Amino acid sequence: MSNVVITGAARGIGAATAAACAARGDTVLGLDLEGADLICDVSDADQVERAAEAAFTTLGAVELVVHAAGVSVSGRAVAASADDVRFVIDVNVLGTIHVARSFGQRLAAQDIRSRLVFLGSEHSLGVPHRYSAAYTASKHAVLGYADALRRELPEQVGVTVVCPGLVETDLWRSDEHRGAAYGGPQAVPSAQGAVMAHGMPAAEVAERLLAGVDAGEFLVVTHGHARAYAEARAATIIDAFDRQAPDASDDRYALGRLIPRLAP
Repeated sequence: MSNVVITGAARGIGAATAAACAARGDTVLGLDLEGADLICDVSDADQVERAAEAAFTTLGAVELVVHAAGVSVSGRAVAASADDVRFVIDVNVLGTIHVARSFGQRLAAQDIRSRLVFLGSEHSLGVPHRYSAAYTASKHAVLGYADALRRELPEQVGVTVVCPGLVETDLWRSDEHRGAAYGGPQAVPSAQGAVMAHGMPAAEVAERLLAGVDAGEFLVVTHGHARAYAEARAATIIDAFDRQAPDASDDRYALGRLIPRLAP
């Protein structure tokens, strides 16, 4: 049994993970804009810091933090407003950074094994979904940030990024929860939810998330079809190196060599 903190715990993958953790006997503290143990807007660094302080005061030690809060906005990339983009980036990217800082510092200060889990997406791996450019960019950022973070945290704090494909959630209704800073709540055509209704059940994603945590995985993938996109992205990168910078032994400018040499 573990003490678990989950952001975005009132709905979707966050709610499903909270239910799965509770079912196995964990003590769960949920964070969300509403309908959770602690009210918290993850885009607000001060709110996240207060929530982290309250969570550790309440629970004492914390073994697992699952950051599942996130939003999405659909539309053509060149037609997106500044509010559209800031809404997605502030919640998905800055929210990840705020949670990592406030909870990660406290996890690192413990003398027990623990893990930070972030919700990425198949978009993190190379799925170039049209009409979702800001969301795709935000999920690339989550994976990149987590990959760097895991190299900085002490050994007892693990990092996992879950990269699901289509999931049966109400993520498509994100615009209904916009804060005033991003133009306020906006109506969303119900047709946008028709596709997501056919996604993988959130409970199944939660099961795979926890299985990945138990196995100490950095990446947790759930939808097999996304492999083709990941392979295409990798092939594009390797092809570029083969044609433009084929000498893999040329490490004159590699930071790994330069930094030790330049250190005082």
